[in-house]
Amino acid sequence: MEKPNYPKWLDQELWNHYKKHRIKLKKPMTSFAEELNVAKLEKIMKQGYSQEKILKNVIEKGWQGIYAPVDRNDPWKKAEAAPNHPYIDLSNEDKQRDPIPPEAQKKLDKLLGKVGREMP
Repeated sequence: MEKPNYPKWLDQELWNHYKKHRIKLKKPMTSFAEELNVAKLEKIMKQGYSQEKILKNVIEKGWQGIYAPVDRNDPWKKAEAAPNHPYIDLSNEDKQRDPIPPEAQKKLDKLLGKVGREMP
């Protein structure tokens, strides 16, 4: 197996931890996969994250691939990290919900009142 060419900026100790993590997941990387992951790491680092934060986050979360850290408390970071992610819908986060029409609210109150009385 051919050994990949690592860039000088890559923290070898941290990268070895990531490789061990992948082996523990039973997903060891080929040399080509390592090169792809190093390129992805570099791309995410250009977004302002350190390689230490990225790789430690990946290992901590038990992820197989390399992704930008997502701070659930910061919607801008979430949007930056996963703008087109199919499971994260950012389009409705800041929109105000439509109020429930009064007639529907009465029915809901009536229904919830029945449920509340039936429960011990």
